Amino acid sequence: MHCFGIYSDVVKHFSWLVRDPHLKIIALVVSSAFWIFVSLDRVYQLSLELPVRINNLKDSLIVTSELPQVRVTFSGKGRELLKLKVRQPWIGLNLALARPGRNVAPISPSTITTEAMYLSVIKTSLNEVELFVSEKAEKLLMPTIVTQGEPKAGFTLREALSHATVKVAGPKDRLHHLREILTEPVDLNNENASFGRLVALVPPALDNITLSPCSVYVKVAIEERLERTFTGVPIHIIFPPGASAQIEPCMIDSLMIRGPKSIVTTVALEDFSITLDLRGKIRGKYFLPAQIRLPKYLKLVGSKPRLFSVTLR
Repeated sequence: MHCFGIYSDVVKHFSWLVRDPHLKIIALVVSSAFWIFVSLDRVYQLSLELPVRINNLKDSLIVTSELPQVRVTFSGKGRELLKLKVRQPWIGLNLALARPGRNVAPISPSTITTEAMYLSVIKTSLNEVELFVSEKAEKLLMPTIVTQGEPKAGFTLREALSHATVKVAGPKDRLHHLREILTEPVDLNNENASFGRLVALVPPALDNITLSPCSVYVKVAIEERLERTFTGVPIHIIFPPGASAQIEPCMIDSLMIRGPKSIVTTVALEDFSITLDLRGKIRGKYFLPAQIRLPKYLKLVGSKPRLFSVTLR
């Protein structure tokens, strides 16, 4: 009985917690709102990493250096600083007077764009930004189609092409050395019929280069594979100035090629480049292979003989 009495006293002591719960919730909300209001009215400091954006740069120019992040410390009331978290400000640099080469743009509170008001800038990690500017250029390139894998047994690639032209834009000095634009690899594994698909372009490993479009439509022709053997194939000999040579044998006995049926059946020896280049050699005896270059999409299966006996005089 004594324990029961203690339990009753405890329940009575804390019974206010369960009486009028809605009033207690309202009181809690009001007090929390008041605390937030008071907190937002206090002055704080806040540091943010701000991006740098370029304004008013001439269309004929492009910035080639990497734009930095600038750490800026703001001071102001909590409600204003909260706006910086909702929509981050940025630093805008006016490059209307920029010229090719090195340019220096100052950073000041006036270059910081923000929707928050009544804030002061305490400090910035940079007082100025060094930027390198180049002339902008454009060039047109035909994409180089990259393939991977092999078609189904008995079939081979006839051609892979795109009629699209890619506009490449960027710094003039970098575009000068750019010779080709590659596609993502087109998978040929187990294919036995022609097909077409949209293929993405691979951006060049150069900064500030843009491509338009970013993908091209590629047509891939798959054909039946065929082999063909040529006999008595002549060799073109390239002699050093004033030299002569004895070549044994004087021609290729047999040359086997493999490729798409439509190409293999129509190709002629005149389409091949078969040379024995002796330039740079001194007098003496050599055993040299012929350099065999075939039309595109044809492969060399084998040739006999593989080496030629050359006596250079």
